[in-house]
Amino acid sequence: MCSKESVDSWRLSFHMRCLATLFVVPLVAATDTYIATFDGAVDTTRSWQVVNDPVMGGRSNSSFAVDGERHLGIWSGNVALVPFLAAPGFCNLRAGSAQNVTYPDFSGSEGVVARLRQNISDGLTNFQFLLESTGAKNGWKQGVYVASFSAPLVMGDVFVPWSSFHCSWRGQSVAWCPDLTTQLKLISSVGLGTAFPGTVGSFRLELESLSVRSARSLSATSASDEYIELATFGGSADHRWHSENDPVMGGQSTSSFEVSPAGYGDY
Repeated sequence: MCSKESVDSWRLSFHMRCLATLFVVPLVAATDTYIATFDGAVDTTRSWQVVNDPVMGGRSNSSFAVDGERHLGIWSGNVALVPFLAAPGFCNLRAGSAQNVTYPDFSGSEGVVARLRQNISDGLTNFQFLLESTGAKNGWKQGVYVASFSAPLVMGDVFVPWSSFHCSWRGQSVAWCPDLTTQLKLISSVGLGTAFPGTVGSFRLELESLSVRSARSLSATSASDEYIELATFGGSADHRWHSENDPVMGGQSTSSFEVSPAGYGDY
């Protein structure tokens, strides 16, 4: 059995922790390193190609063009049934896979970001990130790291962490690829694909950029410096507190607040 004193002590401690949590703000910022843009920048302008399922007997099709005025990559197409499979096919868009293509070292980053939108309101919304590395091979087989995402109807960032990727070969998951986090300095191709297996339908993706994202602390000294204290109860950020209850509008609720000598706020 717990004594009344121990229960009150626990309640006071719980209140303190709740209040402390409310007023601690971590100072962490995300930084993006661009790997593909469509504004003509030398370091991030890529050569893109589409790969559709007619390579395996399907009827899906897509095309890619750059809108120079709006600095967008426009990838549009239609996913159709593969006749002999009676199942939806695929469309892919990729940059890389050539010997002279290089990408920056992604090591230390947390995931990939696409800034894009789907411009057909009733079109396909399920897509995939596609990544290849020079280390994800098994003989002549090239593994592809794949992660799913949903494309928004308004321009915005879509972030997918590296932990969401799995390795596949010709649409089938395989176990012979190294962990993606060991391959981030060996990326040889980046791209997008329609969901596979997916559904039939049309799409028009307006792509503004592809980047990798890292979380960066604004303070590099110690863990305690990563927070700003907005309110304390006997410390460096004390305030005058008062409670407001619904009797101001005719109600009957009551509450009180006091600062404990131990430095807790008890509400």
